[in-house]
Amino acid sequence: MHLLFSDIHANYEALAIILAAAGREGITSLIHAGDILDYSFQHHEVIREFVSRNIASVQGNHDQMVSGLEQYFRDDKELDEEEVRYLTGLPQALVFDNIAVTHDLPPDAGRTPETIQQMTAGKYSADAIRFYFCGHLHNFEIVEIPSGIPVLPEAEEPLIKKPIMPLSKQPGTLECFRLQPDQRYLIRLPAAYQYDPPHKQWLTQYVTFSEKVLMLQLHTQKFDNTAMLEHLGVMS
Repeated sequence: MHLLFSDIHANYEALAIILAAAGREGITSLIHAGDILDYSFQHHEVIREFVSRNIASVQGNHDQMVSGLEQYFRDDKELDEEEVRYLTGLPQALVFDNIAVTHDLPPDAGRTPETIQQMTAGKYSADAIRFYFCGHLHNFEIVEIPSGIPVLPEAEEPLIKKPIMPLSKQPGTLECFRLQPDQRYLIRLPAAYQYDPPHKQWLTQYVTFSEKVLMLQLHTQKFDNTAMLEHLGVMS
């Protein structure tokens, strides 16, 4: 069983809920699809948890800002050299058996099987990968990848989209999706935290995935985001 999440964006409260859920379920495989930094302010706490718990993560576009000439970004976040080394050392892609993880599908890069092969230093077999996870856009989606087209073409999404509907749904808490053994899928992970305007509440979201029974579950939970709002001056 894997627990996958994305775009934690330095929010320790949301991360704590995800880690607690993994503990309750006995899940030790935690995978993050990039963007550890920015938006919220708890960069040090989040990076410390990622390192100490050995959470696998790819590098997001916000994480990439600490490299090169982006010194102002490092200074703004008050990142120390060890944190910078950790962030700059994150890979662009991860492969776990038949799962591949990247941060996004950029239209100018088109992460095809060949480019993932290069990014993972040859640890990738196009025939073996059936589940492609990514984040970046902050919304959740499962799409079947039809045979005969590039797995990740040079576009924001696959050329032909076939959304997968939930097998069951408990409103606001859990959605279950049964995947088929002979299909390939692109799974767009939601942001780990986001605001729900109609209900005036903050939500954290993550996915659990069992390769053995091909069941994917989207978990949604309310959480208290007061610390970030006070830091931003939204609340007094």
